[in-house]
Amino acid sequence: MKRNEKIEKLERLGIFNQWKYNTERANETFNIECPDFSMTNEERMNNLLDVDCSFHQFLTISFPFYNTPEGATFWENIAKK
Repeated sequence: MKRNEKIEKLERLGIFNQWKYNTERANETFNIECPDFSMTNEERMNNLLDVDCSFHQFLTISFPFYNTPEGATFWENIAKK
């Protein structure tokens, strides 16, 4: 699945902004914990969008709060759509 297809699907599901927000938050945490490998938010999002995998794998890989209350809400919303 190409990056544009992923973005379109995120937008169609109405979760692009939530995905972007959570990815940015995860990136900030990563940069604090691993300063030697820090990335900008844009680099992090581009890297995730460029991962070649199915949409479900992409969400699992890229959703930074999997197995948290936020993550549970996110996946419940996905299941409803």
